[in-house]
Amino acid sequence: MPDRNDKTTGRQWTQPVIWYGMFEIWTDVLKRATDPTNKDAIIAAVKQTNVMTIGGKVDWTKSPETYSGYENFCTMPSTGGQWVKGKGKYKYDLEIVGSATSPEIKTTATMKEVVYSV
Repeated sequence: MPDRNDKTTGRQWTQPVIWYGMFEIWTDVLKRATDPTNKDAIIAAVKQTNVMTIGGKVDWTKSPETYSGYENFCTMPSTGGQWVKGKGKYKYDLEIVGSATSPEIKTTATMKEVVYSV
């Protein structure tokens, strides 16, 4: 897994940084909306969203299907990860342990049971 903020902070990347992508999407939408205070202008801008975010590509310009009558949604690759004891520079490593809906993303380990002591 890439160390996304290692070079600037010296600290290990953590998964919550992916949620930064929401702000990237909304910044892109609001920049392109003809009137960012008008809901119809925002909806029109969302429908034309095609942007690369820290979490991957978000493309609402081509809906893969209509879902329960809704259009203009997008799908993104999804995986399951598990933090395990690190083998290198950091205390923990993130292993990809599941990617059933995105077979193009290879798993790097199998899920391990976490045993807690009381």
